[in-house]
Amino acid sequence: MAVHARPTLVPFEFGQSIGFGAGVRDEFRTRHSTRHESDRGSIALSGISKWLTRQSGGDKRLPQRRLRGSISSQARIILIIPYREHVRRPSMDRQHYSQFLDETRCMLTAFSRWKGTSHGTGRRYSARFVADTERAPVQTGMKDGRASMRRLLTGLAIVILTGATSFTAPSVYPTGTTIYQPDKAWSGYTVFDTPNEQGAVLIDMNGTMLRRWKEVAAVPGPARLLPGGDLIGGSTRRQPHQEAVALVQINWKGDTVWKFDRADLVEEAGKPPMWMARQHHDWQREGSANGDYAPDALPMVSGGRTLILTHKNVSRPDITDKLLEDDRLIEVSWDGRILWEWLASDHVDGFGFSVEARKAIRSAPSWAENRGSGDWLHLNAAAYLGPNKWYDAGDRRFHPDNIIISSRNTSVMAIIDRTTGASVWRMGPDYRESGALRALGQILGQHHPHLIPKGLPGAGNLLVFDNGGASLYGEANPGAPTGANVVARINSRVLEINPVTFERVWEYSMSGQERFLFASHYISSAQRLPNGNTLIDEGADGRLFEVTSAQEIVWEYINPFFDVEGGSRTNRVFRAQRVPYDWVPQLPRPTERAVIPPDISAFRIEPRRP
Repeated sequence: MAVHARPTLVPFEFGQSIGFGAGVRDEFRTRHSTRHESDRGSIALSGISKWLTRQSGGDKRLPQRRLRGSISSQARIILIIPYREHVRRPSMDRQHYSQFLDETRCMLTAFSRWKGTSHGTGRRYSARFVADTERAPVQTGMKDGRASMRRLLTGLAIVILTGATSFTAPSVYPTGTTIYQPDKAWSGYTVFDTPNEQGAVLIDMNGTMLRRWKEVAAVPGPARLLPGGDLIGGSTRRQPHQEAVALVQINWKGDTVWKFDRADLVEEAGKPPMWMARQHHDWQREGSANGDYAPDALPMVSGGRTLILTHKNVSRPDITDKLLEDDRLIEVSWDGRILWEWLASDHVDGFGFSVEARKAIRSAPSWAENRGSGDWLHLNAAAYLGPNKWYDAGDRRFHPDNIIISSRNTSVMAIIDRTTGASVWRMGPDYRESGALRALGQILGQHHPHLIPKGLPGAGNLLVFDNGGASLYGEANPGAPTGANVVARINSRVLEINPVTFERVWEYSMSGQERFLFASHYISSAQRLPNGNTLIDEGADGRLFEVTSAQEIVWEYINPFFDVEGGSRTNRVFRAQRVPYDWVPQLPRPTERAVIPPDISAFRIEPRRP
């Protein structure tokens, strides 16, 4: 059985999962970037002490008493994380304290391997963790251990500070296909997007690039093949927005055979009005419910309707006094007529938001983005349910024409009744609503939820990439002072769920203290294959891999298309799609050659000879 041999690193934003708000992170970045290397550690330590003082109600003794640090020549900080015996808030028993320490170790380890993100400084960080477990008294009275862990953040310093050279993750690793077992994989072509408008790419199982469509370059959004070799995707990106100017269909020769761009007449200062699709994140062509391959549901190559997820700027004083960058679903005909539309803000009451969440949405900092409007929900998926056993059994919530949507910012998945526009089924935002949801655990920032189509193993179950990271609106806390991103988790999961009972059917994840090794806090996808395997896109690190139901990795590919974004190198992949060879008749069937990875403990790069 192949082991998890992830060659890339876990990207995390500094401070996001360990209780620091945006103001603290920004203050750290500013000071970090303007001072000499030798004194950055003391500056950061001072900043955290001040932050703890504010959070403890002005008790200046707290950080002095509970926070002890020493700075080495490389500005490495050793922190003592004490049991909270002086903080004026409810405590937890030893079991929950030990659980918290385990979570903290994982966070620190994950951050120590951080490679930087588009929001980070690009610096390398390291930290050592010491926990004061000997003096942990047994205290009770907390009904919810998870709630007590969140409250504990108020009285703890969990800090990642600068290290001049210490960094444990590799900077050199192979790209392309790194694992391939032809006898166990479901072989075919794979198509995926590349970062920053480098186009869509088609590869075989050995990683050979067979076609590249630079005409389809808008991100984020899936580029998908149709039977016969046509490809649909967003054309060019409308900067700085996350949306495409047009949705286009390109044939194998490179000709545009279909185009839609008349969703919204956009007016911008200094430019003439221009019709745009404003398409983002998802689309579906009639015949296929969710765009992935299913033997009994093939997308139409010509004619038929196209479901498109778009943006529309609206004013909704009942939600906020700021301009909303709202999510809009439209169905368009082959000749470009809008046949149906749905606007998310019209159905805000169906998303299960608490009073605290509605307050946070009203004042969330996303309104200050350079797009000039608030990306309040950030829908990242929209798919038809398609024919399914639940509807066949009489559950009308699962009508094949109904649409499942996903909100990254709120961790809500909902099924929209196409006839009324109302939400008739929902998971999230709060996974404490039932015993089954509590057993499943909080899903955060998810991507690509869909019902597995008929004709595939697990048909009718919900398949979703549960990203983790930070998400949800709610009551402000030290880690989320604005009430946005109030819940965080360091690892990702791929979940197969019974959508009626909410029971977990199958899961791919890492466990224990190494669970952060499978983590993509944004983008990503999962596709069920005809042999029961699952193709997973760990998008933040550009890693595509196929696993069996027993979680054996039988194919792995590392995206070799890199670009620089925000000062950091990225090879991210929003979504990947596997299709059968006969979908591209223009190509001869490729030779399938096994790829056996070397023993990593003996893998070396030979020194250059003189």
